[in-house]
Amino acid sequence: MSAVHPDDRERIFAVQQTSTDSIEPLDMLWRIADRNGNYRWFHTHSEPFIAWCQS
Repeated sequence: MSAVHPDDRERIFAVQQTSTDSIEPLDMLWRIADRNGNYRWFHTHSEPFIAWCQS
């Protein structure tokens, strides 16, 4: 998470946790630093993948 803009970290963590807990897709806009420390905006859509184990 060190590449994520400091102002976005708490929100991004909460959105990802909510998506995982609810098994619902997420859609977010956030800033990520490149190797030179410059931030760029990213629009991300993802869906949690839960692998169910059967014994």
